[in-house]
Parts: sequence; C-alpha cells; structure tokens
Amino acid sequence: MASASRSSMMRQGQPQAFTAAPCRSRRHPPGRTGWRVLPTSAAGAAGADTTQPALDQTPPAAGHTSYDPPHFAALPLDRSAPLRKDDAQLARLLASPSSRVLLLHSHKLLVAPPPPAAADGQGLPLDNSSLQLVPHCFAPGQDAPDGSQPDWVPVTASAPQLQAAVPAGLQGQLDFLFLGMDRHGAAVFAAHTPQHLLHLLPPLPAKPGAGSGTAGQQQSGSAGNTAPPADAEPIAPAGPTAAAAGPASVAPIGAAWADVRRAGQRMTGPDAAVAALAVGLSQWHSSAAFCSRTGAKTLPTAGGHSRTPVAAPPGSSSAGRRPRSVYPRLDPAVIVAVGCGDWLLLGRKASWEAGRYSCLAGFAEVAETLEQAVEREVWEEAGVGVDLSTARYHSSQPWPFPQSIMIGFTVEAAAPTATVVPLAAETPAGAAAAAGAAAGAARAPTPQPQQQQLPAKRGLALLSGPAAMAAREVGLLPAEAERYLLPRLPAVQVDPRELEDARWFHAHWLAAAVQGRTPPDVVRGGAPDASACFRIPGRYALANHLISSWLQGRRAVAGAGAEQSGQSSTSRSGSSSGTGCDGGSGQLGAAAAAAEEEEAAEQLLAAVPDVSIDEGSFKYVLLRLSTADGRFSKLLVRGDSRAAYHNHIFQATAAAVREAAPGAGLVLDTVGGGCIEHYSQQRALSVFGFSAAFGQAPHEVTAALLRRWLPLHDIVVSYSGY
Repeated sequence: MASASRSSMMRQGQPQAFTAAPCRSRRHPPGRTGWRVLPTSAAGAAGADTTQPALDQTPPAAGHTSYDPPHFAALPLDRSAPLRKDDAQLARLLASPSSRVLLLHSHKLLVAPPPPAAADGQGLPLDNSSLQLVPHCFAPGQDAPDGSQPDWVPVTASAPQLQAAVPAGLQGQLDFLFLGMDRHGAAVFAAHTPQHLLHLLPPLPAKPGAGSGTAGQQQSGSAGNTAPPADAEPIAPAGPTAAAAGPASVAPIGAAWADVRRAGQRMTGPDAAVAALAVGLSQWHSSAAFCSRTGAKTLPTAGGHSRTPVAAPPGSSSAGRRPRSVYPRLDPAVIVAVGCGDWLLLGRKASWEAGRYSCLAGFAEVAETLEQAVEREVWEEAGVGVDLSTARYHSSQPWPFPQSIMIGFTVEAAAPTATVVPLAAETPAGAAAAAGAAAGAARAPTPQPQQQQLPAKRGLALLSGPAAMAAREVGLLPAEAERYLLPRLPAVQVDPRELEDARWFHAHWLAAAVQGRTPPDVVRGGAPDASACFRIPGRYALANHLISSWLQGRRAVAGAGAEQSGQSSTSRSGSSSGTGCDGGSGQLGAAAAAAEEEEAAEQLLAAVPDVSIDEGSFKYVLLRLSTADGRFSKLLVRGDSRAAYHNHIFQATAAAVREAAPGAGLVLDTVGGGCIEHYSQQRALSVFGFSAAFGQAPHEVTAALLRRWLPLHDIVVSYSGY
C-alpha cells in the first residue's frame, strides 16, 4: 500500500512553486551537472536566481565533445536519477507550467511537423482550448541524420493542463513517466493519452506499422534469436495518419501517431532520443503489469523506472513476502563488421527493400560473452569463421523497440580452411582396426572430416591447372596475382532461415556507394545494373557507422602502406648518407617524395576505369596499364559486343586511354583474352574461352577484378570454349 500511496502522490501532487538548481553528487562526477528541485524559498537561500528559471547548464550528453552519440542516444535531458525516488519533488514538477508531457497511445508517439522558427523549449499554441498541444523542439537548428531538415518533432502538453483535463474520477489512471530535466530546468514526462481525450486527436493508422514484432524481426530480419542489425524502413515524409482539421481537434496541424522506430529516423538526434526513451519505457510497462513470481498486479514507482507488486492478500501463498521491484530489462545484441583485407561481409533479409545490405547481427545468449556471440552469429548466418583475437569494440546504440541495445564490433575473418577426410588407415582407430582384424576386432568408425588451414601461397602459385599455365604464357606478374587474388576470401554459406544473401564487397566499390557517389559504370551503354539499387542503412543506424569506420580504416591502412613503401624505396640511399641530422632529414624527405609520387601515379591510373564490359555474349581482353617508367600499373578488363576481333578491343581501349590521360605516356599491354557472357538482370556472368591473337587470359584474375566492381553478380570461370 505504501507503493500505491507514493504513486498517487506523483499523480495528484498539489501545485507548488519550485525552481531547479544544479547539484553535484557521486552520481555526477566533476564536470557533469545534475538537477535538484527546491521550493522557491529554499532555492533563494541556495543562491539560485528565482526570477530566471532557465539554467545555463549543459546536459552530460552534450558536454562530452569527444563522444558523438549515435542516433536515439543523444538525450538532451539529465536523467536526474535521484529525483525518481522523491515523489514529493516529482509532484511539484508535475504542477509546474513549464513541465512538458509527451503523449503516447498504443506505443506510438504523437508527433507533428516542426513549427517555423521554434525556439528551444518553446511551443506555438495553435488554438484557444484549455488543453494546448504544441510541437516541441528539444534541439532546434539541428538536422536529421541524413543532413536534411527533420520531418517530425514530438508533440507535448503542459503537465498541469493535462491533469486538469482528466476528470477527478480518472486521475488514478494517468501515470506519468519521468524522463528527465531539460537544459532550462524544466521537467519532461511521458504519459498514455487518457481515453476520453482520444477523440480530439488523430486516429491510429489503419494498418499496423512495422514497429510490431520483436527487435530481431524488425531490425535484422533474421529468424529465431537473431538481433537488430541497426536499421529500419524509412517513413514517408507525408507521415502517419494526419489529424483531421476541425474545431474540436486540439492537435497541431499535421499531427499523427508515429512508430518511433521509423519516424525517429526523420527526427533530430535529441528529439529521437527523447521519443525512444518514452516509447521504450511505455512498452516495458505494458509487459510488466503483473509480477512474474506471484502474479500480483504491479504499480509504477521511481518515476516510472521501476514497478513494485502490491501487497499480497492475507492467507495467500505470497502473503508475508517482501515485494520485489522489477526494472526495465535490456536484450544485448551484437552487430559486427566482418573484414577480410579490403573486403567487407554484408548480408540481407528477404523482407528488406530491394538492394539493402547491412552488417550481421544477433542477440547474445545465456552464459556467452559478447565476443563469443560475434563468432557464433557470423558462423550461423554466413558460415564464415572469425579471428576473435582481432575483435574490437566500436560503439553501442540503444534500440528500445522494444528493449534492445546494439553493441558494435569489428573483426577479421579467419583464414580459409579446407575440409579434409583422412583415410581410414591414417586414423588411430583405423590402425587399431587393421591390427586387430584377424582377432575379430570391431570395425573402425568412419573417419570424421577435419578442418585444416590452407597453406600460404604467393605469386603465381596462387593459380593452378589451366589458370597457372595461362598466367605463365601471357606474362602475368607474380605481384599482380597477389594483388588481385589475395586475400583468399572465405566461402559464404548462407543459412536461408537467417538471411537471403550474404557476400563480400570491396572497399573501393563500397566507398563510392556509401558516400553517395555512383560506383563507376562498368557496363557499356548504360545497361541497367543490379548495383544501382544497392543501399546500406541510413546514418541513424549503428551499421552505417560501422561500415563508414571500416572504410576509414582501410584508407588509413592504404595511406600507411604507401608511406612505408616510400621509406623502403629510399632506405638504401639513406643508409649511405651518414647518421647526422641532415642525413636523417634527407631520408625522411625522400620517403615523403616517394609517397607523393606513388599517390600521383595512382591518381593518374585511376583516370582509366578498371572494368568496362557489355551486355550479352562478347569477346574480352585482360590488359595491363602502366606508367611510362613501368613502376606503377594495374589491370583492366575490356569487353565489347561490337568487336569482331580481340585486337579491335585493344585498339579502342588504347584510344580511350589517350583521351582520358593525354600526354601522360601511359603504356598498355595485353595479358590474354577470352569471352564473357553477362546478363545484368539475372546478375549472372561467366568468363571462358581464349584469344587466338593474345592467348588465354588467367580467368581467375579476370573474375577477381570483376567481383570488385560487380559485387552483386555471381561469376563463374571455365577454360573451355572459344
């Protein structure tokens, strides 16, 4: 009963003057400020300016300039945990005209388009009713995650007005969830909209939103115990069901009940964080209405951050037990960027929009570390092993839809392995069986397959059979074989119950797609290509941050490699120049010059696209494009259905190179040829045959280059045909 009385105090507190004053405690380390509520007289004694209610204080989330919180986490409120257990102070906050209440209904939030030139903490009254609902910007001037203007802001009501609008007999049904204190010292709450006020507000959408279902179903699209990969379908700017204009409506124009998981993507970070906190708490309260131990009804306590069962009636089996409060639970889920050199593993679910790929993700299980969850989920979903020694924590993101937290990692794939079935005589059991066969010994069990790491190979040894023979005949360089065939990508084996598809994407192609640039046109004539619809989760999602961070890391590795190459190329000349300061400076200068030279050469070669092919069946040529001094080069694939001979393709490519880099002195050589069958709509491509003029190209190298720029295609190789 004590719990019920505390709750009723919070619901029905008497209006009292108050102000907010900063406080510091062990919960708020130096540099972080919390708020405590004082009566006006006490605040004056404490030195607070009672004529200026706004506090010039920065919330903790905004005070850490070195940390950029993800979307749904940039809470502009101080959570003020000490206030949650002080029902008298919460009652005073609810009586303050400056306190705002977010309205909920069926786990959806009332939102509206942003008001013009809205100020922080100020709404624009749109009618003369006693209950005024206004759009409330918690961070005016900020943009949505994609850099555009936000489409939605929460709609709030004044706490005293909302309480006054509820008849006295229904006051007990109005539970307020305390979200925190804003930067002006005003309290922010959330509450379920009273039933008798719903006719004044927009109706719910006729069709249930995508927010229904588990977090795993919403985000990762995987079955069973899989988890959120960090994104959701975007909501249309036109928005959820709009409020009908009419004299009886108290909602702002354009107001709607929105699924925060989707509409939050079109809010500013602070607004989305407040909305997510409100909806997350609301959904937990719905699932914790009764005690799981006794079945007794629970009541909200601690400002809505816990629930406590009512006392059990005398004579019941639970009588005499001390009520145990329950608290909001979180389901931890890992989301991981799996790399393999310059390649990144991404997957998609069949229910997602066409072309959308994301990082792999899943819930952590009982008695499992987060790192072990990373390893298990990647193996279960894509059949790829990872090297846990390379696992690195990246960041986390709240995903309270209904109760998850995303924990991001990066990890490198384990070296590919081969499945080996040993001969029976090679196993201990087989040897024992052979020795005891005459004595009637039991037959040895069938040898079990074993995973063995593939031996490391370099240069032309990476090729075998017809490919190795073709590489030697056409003069493929060992360094070229390593450049295009390493690292060996682990084979992907998708579990169809988890994902529709998973595949490796090269950093160069992925960088163009992520940064909003169209990847280089590799299909001549503008034929529609499957890559045109490729997309990853938006900037609101942790998956987007993981992918972008991985790409930045690959660029840093490439830059360090170029610098080290420049240093090694000058090490010999530097060693003979003495050990003085001048000699050291000269060596560093030479290294920098060598790195700049390599960068300039790479930019020059980049002016010529790596791949340009056609649609249908046609001849192709594998070419080597080199700088005039021969120090830098790359391979090209050129195919044209108009060419009657392979030499026609070579001549046309030479002319295109001269046009793309006039006067650069680039040199073009052939490295064999063959045929290609390419069908963009089916995402199918096969490389086969040979060139009578230039010899047979090592098709594995051709296929490796094609996979970089056609990652969504299935590419097969054959050395038969013409």
